[in-house]
Amino acid sequence: MLTNKFEEELYDLRKQIDFLINNKNIVNEKNISNFLYSLEKHRFNILDEVRILNSGNVNVFIESINTDYQVDYHKTFKIYIPEVLPKYKNIGNYTYKNILLNVANVTKKYKNLFKNKQVCIYIEVFDNKKKENWDIDNKTVKPIIDGLVISKVIEDDSINKMFYCVKGNYDKTPHTIVTIFDAKKFSKWIKKQVEK
Repeated sequence: MLTNKFEEELYDLRKQIDFLINNKNIVNEKNISNFLYSLEKHRFNILDEVRILNSGNVNVFIESINTDYQVDYHKTFKIYIPEVLPKYKNIGNYTYKNILLNVANVTKKYKNLFKNKQVCIYIEVFDNKKKENWDIDNKTVKPIIDGLVISKVIEDDSINKMFYCVKGNYDKTPHTIVTIFDAKKFSKWIKKQVEK
């Protein structure tokens, strides 16, 4: 079933395609550049709409261009994100929404895994910047946390249900690894370290 937003995106995209086809003799590079930017925006908005509608349905897997997101769940729960987290100032950009939706999509089959539990989320950000002394506190973890809340892997991101820590590393291939621990075990370990 098409939602209103989905239909609006398709209609707007069709108008732009019709303009290019009907005016091919006068279309210039700027028109094409604007169209390509708009096409990507519409593609993302449509994918966003479909994913949100199906966020609770484990039988629907929405495949997009980037299918490298992975979950490894044995003794610990790990998520592989094939990109670096965006900066705080870029919280409204496509990278933020892309990470949020992909995390929600790849983890939705683990719904309620940490229900009624407090968790610690350990995030390792690997960047390939030549300057190895970059600031980890400029990265935002919000798309990861929000994606886990949407898929209901964690109940919510309140202080009663979640805390996190972030570490930066260097790697030739930029990526992020997220590990979720039972908070009680993690808190006991931290307490032992502090009391040494």
